Amino acid sequence: MFHYFKKFWFRNLVYLVIAAVQAGLTIVTALLAAAELNALIKFDFNGFLKWTLLDIGAFALLLGMNYVGGVLQAKTIQKMANALRRDIGTKLSQLPYSAYHAHQASDYSSWLSNDVNQIEVQGFANVYEMAGSILTAVFSMITLVALHWALAIATVGFAGLMIAVPLLVQKAMAPCQLGRDGKERGVFAKGQRSSEWF
Repeated sequence: MFHYFKKFWFRNLVYLVIAAVQAGLTIVTALLAAAELNALIKFDFNGFLKWTLLDIGAFALLLGMNYVGGVLQAKTIQKMANALRRDIGTKLSQLPYSAYHAHQASDYSSWLSNDVNQIEVQGFANVYEMAGSILTAVFSMITLVALHWALAIATVGFAGLMIAVPLLVQKAMAPCQLGRDGKERGVFAKGQRSSEWF
């Protein structure tokens, strides 16, 4: 899969730059909203109006970047998927006659449509989503450190708790789940035997 990211490296690099701008603008709009609230608490109407107009401008720019990023991502995914289809087609055309006819034509069309669509959605799109999330997390952490280092440490600690607690609960619940699954199988088997009478 990463072969296709390398093959279309320039388009992917441009997308990463746009995603970084999107992440930065997301943080900027949040900081501007905080400045708006501070001005409102101080009853500084001129300051509130200034921060609100800046926030609206930053948000409009963010919406524009989201549109451009979405279009670029869709076109890049389409180009990578078409390149993948071409490569599959090229490999299929180079197969000997007997190897080609070892599978039905429906298998090949499934590879070229369903499987490639699945790679688009679960592969390419997920990589872009992960890159956007990482960039947003990096910009958020930089902002928290700039505001106060204790905020960054608290955020990392709470994030660790949010990850660890469900894992611990899931581990503790696993034996209960196994016992319940056995009982469910017994109920389903009993229901199946009962339905055989009809």
